[in-house]
Amino acid sequence: MVLLPSLKMNKLTLESIRQKGGWFLAGADDTYIFSPPDVAFREVKLHEERLKLIGLELSYLKMKCFIAEDHRNKTYHQARETTGIAEGTIEDENGELF
Repeated sequence: MVLLPSLKMNKLTLESIRQKGGWFLAGADDTYIFSPPDVAFREVKLHEERLKLIGLELSYLKMKCFIAEDHRNKTYHQARETTGIAEGTIEDENGELF
């Protein structure tokens, strides 16, 4: 069986993140990394480098980071700002942020 180059890179990223206690999902043109911020931001950069090897490019303008308020600390904000990933928000059914 021959894997598409992007699938191969996704599998490498999945294995890398799983070893650090996180998870990686990808389908069509959407990709999700579920892990602590110190892992996630590093893995985004590693995934970007893997994709460059096969001629693909990540679009940081399309990325969003969703994180619980109690995990938004100085280290998180510095890492997020360094990568240029925007902070996403989630609203409940009443339109309130959580």
